[in-house]
Amino acid sequence: MIHAEDWERAKELCQFLPNDLLAKMCDVIGLIGTPEYCAQRMLQAEADGIDHLYLMTSATYDYPHRELAAFRDVIFPALAGAG
Repeated sequence: MIHAEDWERAKELCQFLPNDLLAKMCDVIGLIGTPEYCAQRMLQAEADGIDHLYLMTSATYDYPHRELAAFRDVIFPALAGAG
């Protein structure tokens, strides 16, 4: 889901999907986890030829304060240190 005006209804419609499948889908198409895990995934994506990422949180109506802080404090320094 990219954006849901009724988030509870959107989750309800996805209830038929097994949790392990949802977890795999999220891991394949998203950077979901600790900042350290996300930095590791970004380094692997770069090694695989990916050169652009799009930052979007599940709370699409809210400004991503926590996520941006994680990028500033953990992810960007980890990427700079690896390069």
